[in-house]
Amino acid sequence: MNRAWDELAEAIAAGDEAAITLAAEAGTVMGDAAVVIVNLLDIDRVVFGGPFWSRIASAALPAARAAIVGSPLLVPKHAVDVVESDRGADVAAVGAACLVLDAALSPRASGLLIRR
Repeated sequence: MNRAWDELAEAIAAGDEAAITLAAEAGTVMGDAAVVIVNLLDIDRVVFGGPFWSRIASAALPAARAAIVGSPLLVPKHAVDVVESDRGADVAAVGAACLVLDAALSPRASGLLIRR
């Protein structure tokens, strides 16, 4: 699978219109999906990333940004910042570590109850 991503990234870098269009269409689809989440959670920043994201970001990020910011379905009246993560291939490891730290260090509601 990495070879396919490598070939797509090389084609985008070389200016291949089909590859750029494919990545832009993927960005548009991801942006359309993110609009639902922005509306649901009223967030002001959408961050795209992952181990393969950086390979298509040059074509996909502008399309995702345009799909989110220009969506007629977008409910929030505040600006929505659309950026890419700087974590690259480590994003899954960072997310997993955050889950472990959250489980270990965050207070639980049941522990905060006052008991008699």
